[in-house]
Amino acid sequence: MFILLVAALATPISAVSVVLGRIEQGSLVTRATAFCFNPETNRLVCYNEPGATPQNVAAEDMAYFAALMRNKAATEGPWLKMEGPKADNCAEWSIGSKGTGLLLAKHMTGDEPTWVLLEDVANTIDGGEGDENLPAWEVDVEDSIMGCGTAGGQRAVKVSKDNELYLSDEFVESGASSDGVIIKIVARPEVAE
Repeated sequence: MFILLVAALATPISAVSVVLGRIEQGSLVTRATAFCFNPETNRLVCYNEPGATPQNVAAEDMAYFAALMRNKAATEGPWLKMEGPKADNCAEWSIGSKGTGLLLAKHMTGDEPTWVLLEDVANTIDGGEGDENLPAWEVDVEDSIMGCGTAGGQRAVKVSKDNELYLSDEFVESGASSDGVIIKIVARPEVAE
């Protein structure tokens, strides 16, 4: 086991994170254990706000992350599952990497399991694809991470509580919550150097 000590890639405005742990390879995620000294907000935080550092992530890389989450939902199952003990409080998991960007999911609910729909993760990134009730040109891009432009940003997953999958036997019997996952888009370390 080796120890990895890294300052957070994108220090939120009021939070300092130190990553300390062992990198493990998984089917969907790579995980590093994090200790949070301050809780993070659920609201959209763009990394061009005062006190933050713009990440210079290409828009096409952010769009790729949203498409990747939708593809995983279609091919591997609908859920991003952050489960204890691997999903200890404030663990940040890399769930995508492309070009200039790194996609992270941060678990904020201690050792309690959290499941969110990959479609909700995609919508948190790009505002949604639209449907028969909301055309694509009316999606809420400004309240999505892509609304931050190339600066990158973070936001709690916008959970579609009315989605029938959150009422399914699988979800209910899991004992998981749908609250407590923050999605972050930051610069890939190799690109940021």
